[in-house]
Amino acid sequence: MDFGPLNLGQLHRFSTKLNKLLANARRDKTTVLFYSSTASNKRANAIFLVCAWQILELNRTPEEAFRGFSIEGYNYSGVKNATTQSNNKKNNRLMTASNPPLLPLSTIGRQTIATLPPFHDASPYRCTYRLTLMDTLSGLVKARQFNFFDWGDKFDIKEYEYFEQVEVST
Repeated sequence: MDFGPLNLGQLHRFSTKLNKLLANARRDKTTVLFYSSTASNKRANAIFLVCAWQILELNRTPEEAFRGFSIEGYNYSGVKNATTQSNNKKNNRLMTASNPPLLPLSTIGRQTIATLPPFHDASPYRCTYRLTLMDTLSGLVKARQFNFFDWGDKFDIKEYEYFEQVEVST
C-alpha cells in the first residue's frame, strides 16, 4: 500500500535531468514533454515531481505550482478552489496552458482528471490520516525555509541516499 511522495534524492535526480533537458531544448529551440501513466499513484508522483521542481527551481508557491493541474475550479484532491468563482473560471483557465481539456474525449482523458489518492506510508495498515499532494508541497516549502536541506550545489545525493536507507550495511 506504500506509495509516494518521492524522496529528495529522487526529486534531485529528476530536477537535474529536467534542467539539462530544458537547457538543451532552449539551445535547440525544441520542446520538452513530460507525461505519466494514467494509474492514480503514478500520476500523483509525477505531479509531485513537476510541482516540487517548480517550487525549488522557480521559487513558486505550492498553489502556483499546482495551478496547471486544476480544472473548472476543482483541484485533483477534489476540493473546490475558493479563488475560482464563476466569473474567474475562464480567466484562471487561461492563466496556464497545462490544464487538461474541459471535456475529455476518451476514457484515458477521464483518468487524467480523476481525483488523486492521498499518499500512503510504508505501514501495512489503512492510513488514519490524509497526506495530500498539497500537504507534501507545503512541507517541502517549510523544510527549505528552515534549512533542513540545501537544494543548491551543496546537496550531496550520495550521502542523502546512503542515510535514507532503512537498513545501512556496514
